[in-house]
Amino acid sequence: MIFQLKENYLADDQGFEKIKTTTMPVLLSKFPEKTFVGQVKYVYQTSNSMQTRIERFNWPQAN
Repeated sequence: MIFQLKENYLADDQGFEKIKTTTMPVLLSKFPEKTFVGQVKYVYQTSNSMQTRIERFNWPQAN
């Protein structure tokens, strides 16, 4: 999943945590935790630069 951000929530850890706490409940409401493997990519782009952060999901298998 890719989120293209209109505001730069990636500039610092506090902003990134804010956007994660907003987006993750939406993702997990559609795809419950531990039912998928993948990544979420957050992208903020201006005409001069691009910032990205990636959250990976690969939960260990229960034995």
